[in-house]
Amino acid sequence: MNEIHHEERDVLTGWGDLAERLAGYLAEMTDDQDHLILETPEPPTEGTSPYVQVCRSQAGLRLEASGNRVLAEQFRLTQEQLLLLAERQGWHLPDAEEGDPNLWLELDDEDAPDLLASIACEVLSDFFHVPFPEFLTVQAWGPAAVHVVDLGLPRTGPVPVDVVDRPATADDIEPPLEWAEAASDHDHLVEIVRTVLTRGLDAAPTQDDDGDFVFNHEGHSIFVRTGKEMPVVDIFTRLVHDVHSRKQASIEVNLLNRQHPMVKFVLLERSIIQVLAIPAAPLAHHHISGLVPYFITIRDAVIDDLVLRTQGRNG
Repeated sequence: MNEIHHEERDVLTGWGDLAERLAGYLAEMTDDQDHLILETPEPPTEGTSPYVQVCRSQAGLRLEASGNRVLAEQFRLTQEQLLLLAERQGWHLPDAEEGDPNLWLELDDEDAPDLLASIACEVLSDFFHVPFPEFLTVQAWGPAAVHVVDLGLPRTGPVPVDVVDRPATADDIEPPLEWAEAASDHDHLVEIVRTVLTRGLDAAPTQDDDGDFVFNHEGHSIFVRTGKEMPVVDIFTRLVHDVHSRKQASIEVNLLNRQHPMVKFVLLERSIIQVLAIPAAPLAHHHISGLVPYFITIRDAVIDDLVLRTQGRNG
């Protein structure tokens, strides 16, 4: 696989590139009205998804990261993670009495851009487990917003499909056309997914009797399903079957769901299924090509231990 084979080195390079671009943008934030938010898509539950935001303060630049009081449950950090952030990077923890729901840092102008950009990328990737920078969207206002297109991120909100043949501005941030495509109906969505998978697999993927795309990984089937009722693409595979105890399997599933918030683990009768849902209204091509290898990485990381703990059978 070429596009779907997203190497860890490429992921690290992507975050490094974003940190460099972000540092350049933060250096332009010299006005009290300047404000920047990098965020991930909202979850279908109460609370927010992970985000970081930067604004001016009396001390220089202030960086905030979403705290547990505002986050949806699946994204909340453990006490150990919060203490690690405080010890490693000097984050101030949320303080209800002071009215601070978020973690925050303040640095003077001389050191702030490079360091805050690096810290922001690290908290998003290492603590909130955002797999790639491409999953982020951006909001910006104030005089510095004219430079926000340099970040290379789409704006928060519905992604426009038509690309206007003129230079982008701070009020008109559009991803390249090949990144996102709005399907007119279910058949169109199927063809979009087929195109992306074919490009990544170097061959047209097979389809089973249910219409799911199927490809092989280490002798096991990975399925990609297009939603008929809702615009969503599901990646799923069976990890374990014939588990010895449904009670123990349920405990393991709950632990895995806490450890890996980007994917879901489901106990179905005596089988454990791994699922990852990708919103498809519109469908960002690079989300599929990036999330398939991420999905496989999680699968490979948990399956052996899961088989052992549930006393089930692999696959």
